Amino acid sequence: MFENRVEKFLSVYDSDDTKRGYRSALRSWHLFIGERWLECTVDDVEDFINNCRKDRGQESRLPCRSNRVTPQTIKRKLIICKMFYDYLRKRKEISENPFADLADEFDASKEASKRPTRALTNEQLQQLLEGPDLLTKADSTLRQQAIELLADATDRPLEECAREVIG
Repeated sequence: MFENRVEKFLSVYDSDDTKRGYRSALRSWHLFIGERWLECTVDDVEDFINNCRKDRGQESRLPCRSNRVTPQTIKRKLIICKMFYDYLRKRKEISENPFADLADEFDASKEASKRPTRALTNEQLQQLLEGPDLLTKADSTLRQQAIELLADATDRPLEECAREVIG
């Protein structure tokens, strides 16, 4: 029954990769919750999240190839499950989506685990801007990145930064 609902949910997607990824996330949830998937609660979803965060060992009910599921992977699974339960709710198979608020709340832990963004120093940016004007695709890409970085750093429009960079 669960698999049939999943396949109907996935029928609107064209990409085999999307279907495979969604199917995998929903399979993880189903392995965890079992046949109670239509009667699950927010508490069950929180238990699922905690279970995903555990080290893979005897305690976990989820098969996993690595020792830990990353916060990004957990977030992806929550979003996919939320979409699936939205689909069920629209079809009036359930009255409430137990994933509705938790996927949004999970953003806070995602922010904490975010990798720092690498940026050019002011000196590096200036060297790039003053560098030789070569007509290669790589240079064009670097110049575009410099324009975008300058716009982000100074809160100015891209067009204005482009005029400054290109001269």
